[in-house]
Amino acid sequence: METNWSSCSTSCGHGKRMKLTRARKGASSCLTLAKTEICLSSLGCKSGEEFFSAIEGEAPGLPEGSKEDLGRRIMKTISILHTGTKSCFIYDTGLTQRAYGTEGLVGAFGAGLQLRIVQKFDPKKGSCEGKLESQGVVRQERMTMDKFREVMLEGHNAVRRQHSLPGLKWNDLLAANMLKYLQHQNLLQECRMEHSPHEARELPNMKQGIGENLWTGCTVGPLPTDIPSSWASEAGCYRFGKVGNPCTGVMGPKCSTEFHAHGLMTGHYTAVAWQHSQQFGCAYVVCSRSCSGGRPLLLAGCQYNPSEPQLHAAPSGNIIGQRPFELSVAKKMHAIYPQLLPEAPENPEQLQQCERFRREMELKNPKVHLAEKEQQKKQQQQAASK
Repeated sequence: METNWSSCSTSCGHGKRMKLTRARKGASSCLTLAKTEICLSSLGCKSGEEFFSAIEGEAPGLPEGSKEDLGRRIMKTISILHTGTKSCFIYDTGLTQRAYGTEGLVGAFGAGLQLRIVQKFDPKKGSCEGKLESQGVVRQERMTMDKFREVMLEGHNAVRRQHSLPGLKWNDLLAANMLKYLQHQNLLQECRMEHSPHEARELPNMKQGIGENLWTGCTVGPLPTDIPSSWASEAGCYRFGKVGNPCTGVMGPKCSTEFHAHGLMTGHYTAVAWQHSQQFGCAYVVCSRSCSGGRPLLLAGCQYNPSEPQLHAAPSGNIIGQRPFELSVAKKMHAIYPQLLPEAPENPEQLQQCERFRREMELKNPKVHLAEKEQQKKQQQQAASK
């Protein structure tokens, strides 16, 4: 006679269960044998984390919230392997769908790790061995066009208000034209940050030159909202004067070339603050090529043009030989950026000195495309891991 297995000694985790076997011993007596084995139960677990702790223990170092996820995955795949006198648990959670960072669950955007715990029998060691695996994940926020337009409008017009210049209005045609070019760069040029040719900026009722600003960067999480202000920060390196005059580039007290793509740059600032611009449109793409560490590479840009018929004869940005705004604006901003005035000199001797300085800055800060730079980083990391 043999009884059924008893209930597991625990309702959450692993315990023991027993069954009895009664057999004849000799002609006149019986023998009762008890058999025990390890058992599993999750019926009494209040959470996946409780089951995880019962199986794995405390497991310090795991991100907050991941034990709940992993515990529920262990529940679904765990089994007991009996090998001779030993028993052990085997399971494979697979990679979690959720990603976890140092502060817990990564939501719609951010960087984190997908986790996996595998435990299986190792015949060489005669025991079950477990390991934790992880896979990096970067989730890029896809900012809606409405939100992007709002961010770029406010960013540009905050700069223009500071300069007492009229605000810019959004133009969908310029935005669409900018997007078309950025998509071209992503598809055919691996998101190289190079300005569009002038023929690509010939649009209906916009016969005069259309100005253009470009930005590129590696991000984790949300699309940067400070693109216009990063362009405007070049004001600290600008000396009031005509576009094309090398003496307009100076190392003012607030000048930093850390994020300048090549040499010492001021053209992004003058495009944002160009007094004759009245309308603009912007776009961005998440590039097919990624940065090191799996971070998304972004390429963004804006195009500028006058909107009023009487201003069509006034080009809309960085026209050689023209000043971006009136002297009165420079005097107003001089209190914030003391290097703005006096105006950049134009005599031949000083122009030569300024040209030498410009070339020195280009040597110190050579032009390197971010997409290519990040590709080199990835190759170096791959080589180091081999």
